[in-house]
Amino acid sequence: MTGGYLTIGTAAISAQESGLISSSTSILVMACLLAGAAASSFLIARWYPDEQA
Repeated sequence: MTGGYLTIGTAAISAQESGLISSSTSILVMACLLAGAAASSFLIARWYPDEQA
């Protein structure tokens, strides 16, 4: 899952550097990725509380 976040984030940064998307769109993509990562780790902690020990 982390590889997917890294791939999408790298693609967004590369697209912004190439001029394909604006800086604000790149920031929005990165914010959504970070929110998704935080939400997924929160859900995993709730679904599998025994694994956190």
